[in-house]
Amino acid sequence: MSEPAQKLQTILIVDDEPSIRLLFRSALQSLPARILEADNGLEAMSLIEQEKPALVVTDYAMPDWDGLEVCHQIRKRPDLQHIKIVLITGQATPPFLLEAVNFGVVNAALAKPVNINELQQLATRLLARDRA
Repeated sequence: MSEPAQKLQTILIVDDEPSIRLLFRSALQSLPARILEADNGLEAMSLIEQEKPALVVTDYAMPDWDGLEVCHQIRKRPDLQHIKIVLITGQATPPFLLEAVNFGVVNAALAKPVNINELQQLATRLLARDRA
């Protein structure tokens, strides 16, 4: 008798630039996960509430709530505490980013241009922690 198939984890990619979402999707599609996309923070939060993804990869600078606001909204909700968050920024390590990582608002932060291999490895590690 075979074991039941493990439920696929969900990754949400949030960025207002379609080309960046496509790039991140391409990088993450090899992972055993379902990938969803949102193009702003409000749409992301709606999807997060519905889908409760295991991982959110979000840009910082976006219309209708920036990525950090999305992170704070996730961390305020006990039912969303399990979500791992990677914040992407085009700024060179701004102080708020270090604070966000140090205080557990985000699990990791990456600066643009994002190294796709680094994103894959980071997502793999974060998703593996969720399964452990």
